[in-house]
Amino acid sequence: MFPLTPTGFSAPFVGMTLGGTGGDRYELQSPLGQGSFGTTWRALDRDEDAIVAVKLLNPSTTPDNALREARLQRRLSAHSRIVSIRNVELGANPSSFIVLDLISGGSLQDVVESRRPTVLESHRWICDTLEALDHAHEENILHRDIKPSNLLLGPEGHTLLTDFGVAEDSIRRAVPSPGMYPLTLPPEFGSGPTTVQTDLWLVGVLGWQLLVGDRPDLTDAYAGSLLSPHRLSPEIPMALSRAVMAALAPDPADRPASARRMLEEVSRVPVHCGWHDLNPTDPAVVRSWRTDSAGGSITVEIRHRTRGGYLVTATAPAGRRLRKRRYSDEPSEAKALQRARAWLTEVVGGNSL
Repeated sequence: MFPLTPTGFSAPFVGMTLGGTGGDRYELQSPLGQGSFGTTWRALDRDEDAIVAVKLLNPSTTPDNALREARLQRRLSAHSRIVSIRNVELGANPSSFIVLDLISGGSLQDVVESRRPTVLESHRWICDTLEALDHAHEENILHRDIKPSNLLLGPEGHTLLTDFGVAEDSIRRAVPSPGMYPLTLPPEFGSGPTTVQTDLWLVGVLGWQLLVGDRPDLTDAYAGSLLSPHRLSPEIPMALSRAVMAALAPDPADRPASARRMLEEVSRVPVHCGWHDLNPTDPAVVRSWRTDSAGGSITVEIRHRTRGGYLVTATAPAGRRLRKRRYSDEPSEAKALQRARAWLTEVVGGNSL
């Protein structure tokens, strides 16, 4: 049994062991994160000499609920975009736990807290999430808690979906779950059943946050007045922006019919690279961007001219030439941003400058 804090929650320490015949199969090494239903730890599986993730369940989580979560996730574990469950051990809380494959790249929450993802990354991660959901929905399972902390970064920069703590083994449920992420609740929450379109709303919130770099205002989203991502960031393809906004339709009937349908729409958008916003040190530079490695490190810059107007330029690194010299004098900052947007979108779509 783990020592308890004054609040009654378990407080395991590094080096403690649990599980197996002798209670010493899994050795806790370091905490990975904490959620509504438990704390996840990096641990050594001594029997298999492997590093795993151990999710220690809070005392309020009953063994029945833990077993239900494990069964739902295990049904989906064969899919490459869903984290696999290795073992479940139930007992007197707080010793109940679930053992999962360790995905060592951290979560998308770590990414969004440190930087804004590129369009290429966002496009890939939205597709990964939809692939996982399409499989879950085919198995009649709703996840209902899509958020950055439940998407883990695996090999080659792809994400894997985890944490089925509030998932539902039914495509329609009469009463929504109070465990759903409060910052992303769809407008139908509390008044109607959770459905496939509920999961897609959550993908829309995720996609908007990845593309824009901040959470959407739910009041605007409920009212249908939320700005599309491409109107806030010039490098975002309009078709990708529209696919994300379709999932954020206030009326569930107006959202995509399925995760597969939305995946087809998102996958169809050509995204060949992404752009990083730069923080220029030159006070004359109004805005500047640089492509990621997939785009060959092209830099686009808007500079304010001392005599008035703005100069928009695109440059390539040493040893590489653009298709033609790219510069444009513009009379206003708005016109300069419009010109830069056209160039950024060209490169994202795979066209050479």
